[in-house]
Amino acid sequence: MLEQMHEALQRLRQEQPVVLNITNYVSMDFLANCFLALGASPVMSVSDLELEELIGLSSAVYINIGTLDHLFIQRAYRAVDLAVRQSKPVIFDPAGSGATKIRTEVSHHILSHATIIRGNASEILSFGDVPAKTRGMDSANATHDAKDIAVALASECLCGCAVAVTGSEDFITDGKRHATVELGDPLMSRITGMGCSLTGVLAAFRSVIEDSFEATRLGVEYFSLCGMLARERCEGPGLFKAYFLDELYAADFDRMRRYHNQ
Repeated sequence: MLEQMHEALQRLRQEQPVVLNITNYVSMDFLANCFLALGASPVMSVSDLELEELIGLSSAVYINIGTLDHLFIQRAYRAVDLAVRQSKPVIFDPAGSGATKIRTEVSHHILSHATIIRGNASEILSFGDVPAKTRGMDSANATHDAKDIAVALASECLCGCAVAVTGSEDFITDGKRHATVELGDPLMSRITGMGCSLTGVLAAFRSVIEDSFEATRLGVEYFSLCGMLARERCEGPGLFKAYFLDELYAADFDRMRRYHNQ
């Protein structure tokens, strides 16, 4: 597994794929730095005027609805339409789906076109008939609560998509293959934008790995291992954020092996 991660990182740093981000304003800076630390080239566009050209230049399109309004919704819908027409993978983070009616409606609209979907348990549960418990952007459900919905979502997808339910435990599925990841550190939940940045990392990995399930599994594991290494170096969330970027960049697989083999 670590060898596959290493190969993916090498490809990212050699190819430097462009990833177009239609994302929220809260985590935009941290997200862009995560892409750069990996070796990818982020574009953080807020203009409809350049969408078609930028999607043509991009290896993947990442959409996160964390700070949506009517203009954002129009831009996201158009980006999805253009990405599908140009056969570009769409990586989707349904931030806050289930918390409000509009977020849930927008998420359902984008859902069927997504190549990878990454959300917490409450967000993924919002796509099914099971009532979800949510605290705004945060989940009040456990990962195992959303596993059946995740499998059903991935199974219904016509484009070979993968679904990741993330939290203290992570579950990844494409409807046929399943993986559980028990890595990471609780301090990661104390920093805004970590989930958004994880989805961005999945977009970067999908830019160089055609198999959406493998891209998602490797991306989740790499992100989680970097969190564990960053936690070794600090006591609180302020320094953690800086050390986390350092670990994304360093790709220290020798240190990762200690956790990965547990």
